Amino acid sequence: MGERWGSRSGLILAAIGAAPGLGNIWRFAYLAGENGGAFLLVNLLIALALGVPLVVAELTIGKRGAADAVTAFEVLAPHSVWRHADWLGVVGAGLILGYLGCGTVR
Repeated sequence: MGERWGSRSGLILAAIGAAPGLGNIWRFAYLAGENGGAFLLVNLLIALALGVPLVVAELTIGKRGAADAVTAFEVLAPHSVWRHADWLGVVGAGLILGYLGCGTVR
């Protein structure tokens, strides 16, 4: 069996901490200074509207699949087209990492 989180609160805090994207963190201070309260309100609403359902979905898939990202989809939906969504996530993360890595070297 794979490793498990020590506590439920630790898992939730880790998911919340990993939720914001790097671009959002890097540009946040600049955009908040330029646009003030309107930017903060819109940013918060969008983060809640997108973030909460995605965190709930990720926690549900992880708990029910009881496996890594690739295996969980195969366990939960073996004959569905969604079983290929796992590799899409892995490839997408690799592409984003490659793009961010290439942009920092000059």
